[in-house]
Amino acid sequence: EISESELIASSEKVIGNWKNMLSKGYIGAKIYSGDDRAWNAKKLIWIDDSASFDIKKTDSIVSPYILIIKFKEKFCGTNYFSPNANGTFSKYFNRTVGFKSIEDAFLNVKEMDFIEKDSDGNYVPENGSVFDVVLTYSLQNGSWVLDMKSEEAKIYFEYWVPNKETEVYTKQLLSIPVK
Repeated sequence: EISESELIASSEKVIGNWKNMLSKGYIGAKIYSGDDRAWNAKKLIWIDDSASFDIKKTDSIVSPYILIIKFKEKFCGTNYFSPNANGTFSKYFNRTVGFKSIEDAFLNVKEMDFIEKDSDGNYVPENGSVFDVVLTYSLQNGSWVLDMKSEEAKIYFEYWVPNKETEVYTKQLLSIPVK
């Protein structure tokens, strides 16, 4: 039997693991398809003092508790319009966009690489949009297991490929022992 204090302590650990990853800046990459097929990386950063959690008891024998965590993250843009882009030439943007390889995308992740287009078509640093993230874990066999059906989970574990530094953390976020 898992105690209430163990549930709370492990929930705080789940949030701590997310904070550790995002505080260093989550960087993941994906390839844009279509005419402008090229790799790009994006960066997300943890916003301090934004995290909360709730534990709910269920009537399930397999998953007797669920953990809902909430936090805010700042989107720092993608490097699709990086001055170092070496991907494909875009007729639409009239310039080279993205990168030829995932390795090149991960090599160009300095602040100057994360720029976007404003409403006038000028390239500017990303404005730092803030997003609310809500993730659900189920208690299964003594561990919190991330529900992979949510869009937020898919962003981190399905749509974007983490870089080597981020990958260390993402593996720790899928299943976290309670004890």
